[in-house]
Amino acid sequence: NRFISAGCFVPDLQIWELKERPGKPQAVFESVRHTKDLKGHKSAVNSICFSADSSLMVSGSKDGTWRLWDIAKGECLRVVKCFSDSIDVVSLSPDGQLVVVSGDVNMVVCTIAGVFVQARQHDDPIKYLSWSHDSRLIAAGAIEGWVNVWEVKR
Repeated sequence: NRFISAGCFVPDLQIWELKERPGKPQAVFESVRHTKDLKGHKSAVNSICFSADSSLMVSGSKDGTWRLWDIAKGECLRVVKCFSDSIDVVSLSPDGQLVVVSGDVNMVVCTIAGVFVQARQHDDPIKYLSWSHDSRLIAAGAIEGWVNVWEVKR
């Protein structure tokens, strides 16, 4: 809730901290301050997702890896190679325990420790991923207009 990230399709990510102006609407900020650069991906970053408390962030890259970052320390906690090609979308579950990533028509769910949980394949490239509030369901969607909802097997 207090950080944003920018990457612009480059390997490095910039983290910015937002400070709200007391007594003002949430869209009014007292300051926006660059705090860190997160380096490690070998190719452009396509997608990021913060944890609910903004302490962790997941990034997915064209290098076929997703990374788990500790935002306060600016450190990469984990690197997981899922695909030989690009990761298009990443999403961290609301409970902060699982990561779902998609690359083209493939979707993979892992724990934040990088342990494989389950995989799915779709007919069209997956462009959108979203979790249910209880981290039990994943909605996967495509530009072609379909949405599939999957139960996560734990």
